[in-house]
Amino acid sequence: MKTKNNGTTAAQVKSMTKAFVAYTLGTESTWKPGDEVTFQLLFRNCNSAWEMTLTYESEDYAPFAYRLEGRQITYEGHEPEHPATWGRRYYTMEKAFLHILNHFNENANIRNHYTDVWQWLNEGNRTESWI
Repeated sequence: MKTKNNGTTAAQVKSMTKAFVAYTLGTESTWKPGDEVTFQLLFRNCNSAWEMTLTYESEDYAPFAYRLEGRQITYEGHEPEHPATWGRRYYTMEKAFLHILNHFNENANIRNHYTDVWQWLNEGNRTESWI
């Protein structure tokens, strides 16, 4: 799971399924600085696909432990002319996944759909790859 993704091919990129998230969270204690994984996700509300990379940071970035970076690969089914990019740092892996599940919401006036990752993991179809 934890590999350097330099030169990752499309076949090697994982989808953000519930099984993927549960497995990745389960291996968190084994991650070392520099370990990373790349995955894709689809936001169903706007038919927008993203490719994300989650990286375990060095102690230089304490108290943050994880960096999540991504780029939009499709919007409304088409490749965008100017794809959006995005990046943040998090205290925990769970917080990084939770921010994705809440569609990167940073507006305190908009209520988050999920309060923790386990709420999403325990609902519905465990194999869905869109959020």
